[in-house]
Amino acid sequence: MLIIPALVPLLTQHMQAVSASLPVLFLIGGIAGLMATKLTGKLLAQYSSYTLAVVSTLILLVSMLLPVTGLHASALFMGLFLGGAYGRLVVVSCVTARFPNEASRAGFLSLQTALMSLSTTLAFFVSAMTFEIAAPLSIIFWVLVVGSALLLTPLIKRMEKRLAKREA
Repeated sequence: MLIIPALVPLLTQHMQAVSASLPVLFLIGGIAGLMATKLTGKLLAQYSSYTLAVVSTLILLVSMLLPVTGLHASALFMGLFLGGAYGRLVVVSCVTARFPNEASRAGFLSLQTALMSLSTTLAFFVSAMTFEIAAPLSIIFWVLVVGSALLLTPLIKRMEKRLAKREA
């Protein structure tokens, strides 16, 4: 979710979205994120966290290909990007919530939420500095986004194994 502050410059400078269309694009993304959240929550009862992390990551990576290919499908990008991102967020939240014991869970989740808010605030600050002028998207930007996307699935697999071992 830390990349959300970078979406406006990405949409306007690299996908040629008109500024007046941004509210609708964010509405589309928000609806896709809501639907992905609900669907992922229901699917977690039937499929493993790892499987859903892989599917959500693939959706996110497909969305990241749209600006690179030159397609100016901003609505599709927002739907896929936020749908994939929120699906991943649900998976991570469900897995990490199982780590602390019951007595420590509320404090752990509060700390996790606070750190997420702090990180998002920092991301808004950094993105305002980074995307100040129109320029080709930096390779570092893509490496960070795609790299962090690819790291989630092995991390979820490792966490599930540790939880299974602890619960056995």
